[in-house]
Amino acid sequence: MKGKIFNIYETFICEAYSEQAWDLILEASNKVHQIDLISPKSDLDSDFKAIIVATSRVLEMAIPDLLGLFGLYAFPYFKKYLPSYFGESKDVLEMILKIPEVLVVDIKKALPEVYLPEVSVERLNEKEVELKYHSKRKMCEFLEGLILACANSYGEEVKITHHRCMHYGHDFCSIAICKV
Repeated sequence: MKGKIFNIYETFICEAYSEQAWDLILEASNKVHQIDLISPKSDLDSDFKAIIVATSRVLEMAIPDLLGLFGLYAFPYFKKYLPSYFGESKDVLEMILKIPEVLVVDIKKALPEVYLPEVSVERLNEKEVELKYHSKRKMCEFLEGLILACANSYGEEVKITHHRCMHYGHDFCSIAICKV
């Protein structure tokens, strides 16, 4: 997944903005060569953070907005890589309830060396779940974008409320997802 996430991000920037924007971002992040990003010696966290910060500067966009847009864009790729996970769920909330299982069972099993966030999900009622998220990467806005895109793929609309957030000093993010 390490190289894939960079490839998806590059495609996102090139399609949504331009190849010139991507080149400016690489230059601004001191990652001028694509090989720097996918090398086995590269550090995913610091490389991706540098790319995100550079993108924010080059595009003059707030990082949370950028990550949310990237989550919206990236959803079809996740769906492609985990088809059985998405095919088995009847709606967005059922799919969200399976996130911990997929992270632990499918992804960790296939890629044991990959750092994954800690996620738990609790159904609050028939129309709402609470997702708790903890990650050293603090990419909760990316997760929100994925959730919005997922809901859209089921023809559903959700309201996302971020009750607690690691960006504001909490130990984890608490995100309520309610079907509208």
